[in-house]
Amino acid sequence: MFKIRKSLKIGLLIFLVISVSLAIEILFFNRHALGDQANHLIISGADLFKQSEGFHLNDQAIVSDQAQARIRIELPTGYFEKVRIGYTASVSDQFTLLCYTKDQHGISGVITFIDEYDHRMPRAVVNTQMVFSELEVVVPIENIEVHRLELLNQVRINPFRLLFLLSCGLIIVLLLMFSEKQMENLATPFLVLALIVGFQLLACLPLAHVSWDEDTHLPGIYRQSFFQYAAWRQAAIEYESHRLSVINSAEEHLDLMRYYASDDANKVVWTEVKGRFIPLNHRGYLPQSTMMRLARYLGLSFTWMHLAGRLGGLLFYAFIVMLAIHIAKAGKRLIAVIGLLPTPLYLASTFNYDYFIIAVSLLAMAAFIRLYLSPNDRITARDAILFIGPIILACYIKPVYAPLILLVMLLPQSKYVSRKQMILFKTGSFMILVLLLSSMALLAFMNPQTVSDPRGGDTSVSGQIAYILSNPLTFFSLLSSRIATTFLPYLLGTETLMHFAYLGIMQHNTHYIAVGLLLFTSHIHVSGNPPVLALPGRHKLFLLGLILMSCALIWTALYLSFTPVGLYTINGVQPRYYLPLLMPAALLLRSNRISISINVARLNRIILGISAFIVMNSIYQRVILPICQ
Repeated sequence: MFKIRKSLKIGLLIFLVISVSLAIEILFFNRHALGDQANHLIISGADLFKQSEGFHLNDQAIVSDQAQARIRIELPTGYFEKVRIGYTASVSDQFTLLCYTKDQHGISGVITFIDEYDHRMPRAVVNTQMVFSELEVVVPIENIEVHRLELLNQVRINPFRLLFLLSCGLIIVLLLMFSEKQMENLATPFLVLALIVGFQLLACLPLAHVSWDEDTHLPGIYRQSFFQYAAWRQAAIEYESHRLSVINSAEEHLDLMRYYASDDANKVVWTEVKGRFIPLNHRGYLPQSTMMRLARYLGLSFTWMHLAGRLGGLLFYAFIVMLAIHIAKAGKRLIAVIGLLPTPLYLASTFNYDYFIIAVSLLAMAAFIRLYLSPNDRITARDAILFIGPIILACYIKPVYAPLILLVMLLPQSKYVSRKQMILFKTGSFMILVLLLSSMALLAFMNPQTVSDPRGGDTSVSGQIAYILSNPLTFFSLLSSRIATTFLPYLLGTETLMHFAYLGIMQHNTHYIAVGLLLFTSHIHVSGNPPVLALPGRHKLFLLGLILMSCALIWTALYLSFTPVGLYTINGVQPRYYLPLLMPAALLLRSNRISISINVARLNRIILGISAFIVMNSIYQRVILPICQ
């Protein structure tokens, strides 16, 4: 009886979420199309030709005879949500739309829209969302065939926006329904929220170059999804050329998905022979390349291969961070807040290997916290693997985080069977650090081309090393000044916490809330809820030294690989490289002096609710509004 009642309650809540979401979508977002305001004008063929200049009529379409050919249409004054241009073109360019309007005082004005189009797509769509009485379309070059113009103001269910509303409703319901035990542990609530937010991003991000260096990462992941012979489809080769600026509407988003699913886009153009060995720095691609391979084996198109690849990264990230929360004896809220920040979740939903490093670094820190807060429990092989293993995996990709392995030096002798075991374990950890850093240095000396990045310009690793050795004080002065001036902005700035790559950055109020939440979860613990994770002063100094060592390695690595020889600056260092250092830096703030008395489950609900607001508001502002309307 209890199970039936619970099932009915869940079903009722789901029905309520769906009903409210549909009501908001129709009554609010389509309010301009309700009643007698609804409108849908279609102009094509001879009617279009009569109102054009610089075109000739070709059956049911008009073709531009010159650059800057124009179509000027007088309309009954009204609100128009969208303008769609059906076209055929041989090259990509941009349309210019001029919307002539009058303000409340009768003063005429014009609003200009510039819309880039892709010659592989069937239409361009502009979200005008305004009242106007005349429309002028400027066609940039000759031989553009315009089939028709559509001016729309109709009730239309936007699938991306509706999914967003459903996700928001589902998050609210689940936060209220999770049991006290689940909220105290936080692992399951985090996993569910991360997957809901991640699925929202997977659905709404277009199949285009949306994140940092995807033109490099996607080919690497695609190639890795094959064993020995990589069969390159047309879509995989064209991926880099699909500019994000072309996708600024829900229709164009869907058109691109259809194009990637077409037979032409999925033709195998050429086959590449590749080695079976996966380079160490490409191991972070494995979650994404494995899922991409599975989609290909199922006979799916590049559209689904692309989505499956992104899904692989999201699943790996969500489950690894969930494991970190589960095993942590303290700092669960802090790990959950970091894991739900916009930038890490965005990285987990796009092609890269930064998400891999962030996830395993959080797992390593959780394992360290577990070891540190149980001083009388002997260290086991499982404990060692949970801490050292993730750091080694992260250093396969970017060895700059290797100093964190020296956190074992903070573990007391009581963790070991004997003093000899302690010395062997700590010495072994130090030797692993030396090996990881020496492998990075050896690669730079033996094969500098693999380290040097041509995007940095006239770079030379060997030349830069020679410059450093001949000018050590100059380099040290540059390095220390860069670390000192960027440390806090790169730890807590908008580009670290709120960055959606080429879709922009969330700033101001939402960022302030995120920083406040991070500082709150770093400083505060709940009274009567041991253990308290508060490092003594000497341990905090040691940890600060490790963080600064990693910072120095980050800046040095980019000075060697991305900066022209002898230049008194360091190029290429991105704030997101500091994300794996966010958890260690937060431990510097932990104290047992500040506590609050509150129910743990209630506090965790509030914190997860704020985290969900931060990331969902960021998605709405940076993803839904610009490209999914």
